[in-house]
Amino acid sequence: MSLSIENLLLAMVNERRRNKTDEDDDYVHIQQFNSQWPKLFQTYFLSPSTRLSQTTTNTTSDDDLIFYVTRHVDSDFHHPLHLVEVFRHHDTKRQPKLAAPEYDWEETTNLNLVLHQFEYTVTTAVCTKTSNKHLQILKRLSTKVYASPSRRDMESKGTEEKITYPNIYFTVDNFEDTFCEMVVNEGQMVCVELVAKNLRLNEPKVLFLGSIKYEALKKVYETRATTSTRVAQRMSLGMYTKRRVEFVRMRGPNGKGHAEMAVSRCRTIQSGITTPESIPSTPMSSSFDEESWNKCRALDNISVSRWIPPTSRQQQIASNVTTPEVESTDIQQELADDTSGFLGRTLSQAMSWMRGSSSRLNQPMQQTLPLQTCLTYLTLPCQFIVKDILESNQMPILTF
Repeated sequence: MSLSIENLLLAMVNERRRNKTDEDDDYVHIQQFNSQWPKLFQTYFLSPSTRLSQTTTNTTSDDDLIFYVTRHVDSDFHHPLHLVEVFRHHDTKRQPKLAAPEYDWEETTNLNLVLHQFEYTVTTAVCTKTSNKHLQILKRLSTKVYASPSRRDMESKGTEEKITYPNIYFTVDNFEDTFCEMVVNEGQMVCVELVAKNLRLNEPKVLFLGSIKYEALKKVYETRATTSTRVAQRMSLGMYTKRRVEFVRMRGPNGKGHAEMAVSRCRTIQSGITTPESIPSTPMSSSFDEESWNKCRALDNISVSRWIPPTSRQQQIASNVTTPEVESTDIQQELADDTSGFLGRTLSQAMSWMRGSSSRLNQPMQQTLPLQTCLTYLTLPCQFIVKDILESNQMPILTF
């Protein structure tokens, strides 16, 4: 019996419709016991004869990892705390019993779908709106990223891994090299698009698509840079010269996930060509795949690993306070907005120059501050990813 990814997605759509729940918690509990999620998980991810091959290897192996999401309720009943367990595929004796009530089988199926059945490409582009409903791409770069339910903390130099599930992270390895040419100027915007692909499916799935205008990035960068520089200068008696890199979080349209960018100023050399200043090496999370996961946890000797996310939601929120957030704009809405076209942008720049013309009479014309933008990571809740995979028909704009 040969099954395909199309069969799995169709079965998941039908099961989601059949088990559509309301706000009654008792009803949800009953539906879980009567659902077909354990059977779907067993058929497409466990059974040696019917399980799907992984997109990363295009094969199935006994060393493949299988992920299980437990059902656990935190002290706050309305905010369940999920744990994630991982086993090798051949370790059947240690794997949880199929349909065991302490596991969330829908979430388990979702997580394995996201981690094993799709390849992900993130594209960043510097664009300008030349006219209504027309976006000109000035520079575009794409790179392959990997889905992971955890990430390494930059503050601990990449040695401490933090569990992020149900948030899935797509980290850009060596972001300072990958996106070093992404320089944005006044009147331009930075666009970010994340696309999921499976070779068996005809259409890629857009998971994230947002944009930030230069003006918003500059405002955050200058505010943060001024504050941090003053502190550094006081501590170094005014001899502080280190180049600044500020991290800005782009909140997805309608609050859907977020992407983080490392923003720094660019220097202009005599030829007039703007080049990024050198970026110091910054430890970042490595990409997630089975091989790296096995090395990190030495699963040759340990058959099961349990991931326990931070128990304090306040600690998670506090860790994000230092990184400013900017609401991104949906690109489709940006194209529909008639106020930021070429004419409006030109008039705005002209008025801005005239307002300061009196102070420029005896000075050379000042140029705008070019900013280098490097995407460091993008994160989305697992349920949003699955929803777009199953339901979205949005076509990619930046990714080819």
